[in-house]
Amino acid sequence: MKKILGVPSLVIALVLSMVILPANAIAAFSDVSPSAWYANDVASVQQYGIINGTGNGKFSPNGTLTLAQAITMAARTYAHINCETIPTEGDSTWYAPYLRYADEKGICAMGEFGGNYNGECSRFTMALLFERVVPQGTDITRNEIYSLPDVLYTTYTYPVFHLYQLGVLTGSDKYGTFNPDKNITRAETAAILHRVLEPAARKTFVLAEIPDIDSLYEEAIDDACYEFYYNDEMTAHYITSEMFDGGDLYYYLDDIDGNGIDEVLLVFEYWPEQIYAIYTIHNYQVECLGKGYITDRYDQYYTLCQDGRIARWSFGVGYEAMELYQFPKNGSALKLTDSFICEYNWYGNDSYWYSNKKSLDSFDFETHAGYQAISPTYYNSVLESIS
Repeated sequence: MKKILGVPSLVIALVLSMVILPANAIAAFSDVSPSAWYANDVASVQQYGIINGTGNGKFSPNGTLTLAQAITMAARTYAHINCETIPTEGDSTWYAPYLRYADEKGICAMGEFGGNYNGECSRFTMALLFERVVPQGTDITRNEIYSLPDVLYTTYTYPVFHLYQLGVLTGSDKYGTFNPDKNITRAETAAILHRVLEPAARKTFVLAEIPDIDSLYEEAIDDACYEFYYNDEMTAHYITSEMFDGGDLYYYLDDIDGNGIDEVLLVFEYWPEQIYAIYTIHNYQVECLGKGYITDRYDQYYTLCQDGRIARWSFGVGYEAMELYQFPKNGSALKLTDSFICEYNWYGNDSYWYSNKKSLDSFDFETHAGYQAISPTYYNSVLESIS
């Protein structure tokens, strides 16, 4: 892969020095507040002509980057550093000149990252592209980074680590998590390109040590057991099919959301299908998604549904309730999708209620506000569909 050509030292000094931005530099975009964390980054790359707005005076900071846009920005960065102009006349697509220029300059070959140029660009592809246009003479190591939670150090992934070492990338948390397969926003892109172009904007940092995953599971289990005393013990056992001859507390691990990280599910041996606590690990933090309880008058627990959702069952004096939740993508909280409540009537005339916005916690047994009446047939069909 060809590196950026050398340019006179005076030009480098002018290009790479931190510039003082005019007071109205960020006023061109109505959706970029002067107090936004990326405001100065947007102003910087805008003045260099590296990244433009999306029309109607907007920058769209939360919009995602396409592959064509990423290659275009890398090409413009190269051209800016080397004081070159990219011809943009007579092509069938707006990005064709930049693809050709990037190929000619050795930034990336035609089709190197596939042919879906209008598709979204991953953070990993972005890093490969932008690392190739870091100006010569500015690749000074600031951070000794050779390990990341979600990127293995190899020859192929070296550009990612190189950008961390230069202070261009910092990660999404204190451990340096990179999220290589996720998309990158235009605001994040502006910040990264600002650091590529201006060494004074780069970051010096030390990453925290990555926690041991087994210790996080132990923390989740200890927390769950503290809530559920049984037989005067606070120790949960790993559950197996041979353990159903007593009343002890057990746990098992199950990757409910399919993200490669097991959740901790706490059960009692008499009722292994009834889950009384759900813990997940998100950003190396233990998070409780739900806890049930058992009393003389009330009972609440969770079950896993066939459609991938989680059902919370509640039983009390005069009612039973079933609430359906989606597993959260960010690990923070279960998302309610449907809520069903059955009110018992001593004369056998039970009533059934439904809401897709409210849970049992907000149910008013007198007014039924926010709920609509449903038939017992519909209620039973839902039970059958998720069991």
